[in-house]
Amino acid sequence: YMVSVRDKSGQELKVKGCIPADYARPESAMEKEVVCDFRLRELPSGRKVRFAVKPMESFGGLGGEIVSGVFAVPDWALKLPPKDKLHLYLLVGQSNMAGRGDLSKAEPVSSDRIIKLAKDNEWDVGKEPLHFDKRTAGAGLGMSFARTMADAEPGVTIGLVPCAVGGTSIQQWKKGAELYEKAIRRARRAMQDGTLKGIIWHQGESNAASKLDAEAWGGRFADMVKAMRAELGDVPFVAGELGEYLKDNKNKKGESNFPYAGTVNAALHAAEGKFAKYAVVSAQGLTPNKDNLHFDTPSLRTFGKRYAEAMLKFK
Repeated sequence: YMVSVRDKSGQELKVKGCIPADYARPESAMEKEVVCDFRLRELPSGRKVRFAVKPMESFGGLGGEIVSGVFAVPDWALKLPPKDKLHLYLLVGQSNMAGRGDLSKAEPVSSDRIIKLAKDNEWDVGKEPLHFDKRTAGAGLGMSFARTMADAEPGVTIGLVPCAVGGTSIQQWKKGAELYEKAIRRARRAMQDGTLKGIIWHQGESNAASKLDAEAWGGRFADMVKAMRAELGDVPFVAGELGEYLKDNKNKKGESNFPYAGTVNAALHAAEGKFAKYAVVSAQGLTPNKDNLHFDTPSLRTFGKRYAEAMLKFK
């Protein structure tokens, strides 16, 4: 199917379209509801545009419009701001950065002047879940971080570049590893349109079960920070402590599943003496979901504000 979008003057606008492969046959398309998920580019904000969905000629020569109509472009569908007014922040780490907070009862965070680099490496309105690493992705610290940054800088738009992946170890974030390289690529893609202003990080639970892993964490973390800055610029880097509640996450024998969380937190703070424009955010008083592993939504909102307050000190 082809999706055409034209403005009032008849000029065609840029469209990126997708039709599920299951419906790529005329016979099934006639029998089933066709869901067309398409994105529009370079929209004239505040105006009306006309759209039409038509079967392509290759589909048996069917003619006529299947769907057509007129819709008003929403206010958020603006062209990107100038590059120096789009402030970018790279979000990296594991599940507590990606966010596993319950969204069903959470008050949405305003997305005014907040956008995100979506899974397809295109800009989208900033709304949760920001991450797409797993189906369990939910509320995270990224939105309250972005809201606080945007409120502190009224003249800019905040562009979030979510790259965190749940369950990952520090070894998976070393230079050359898939997750590291993907984050660098996404950051560079975002930097075509904006200016990178900082990196925020939360990870360590996956390395807190083993003494050997936890003791090696600090060196590996320092190597990663150096590598990221060498590739992306000497931008501020803010990390967050592991949750205090991890001490209560125990196995059936009553033993802690994360006995070396304190070792990882100590390494985070030790890095404060190694790097300029680096800060560690306290997790004191923050509470978990029922799993005693992931921060709950209210705590993630607070944590994100703490990250922003630390980042703003480098302005």
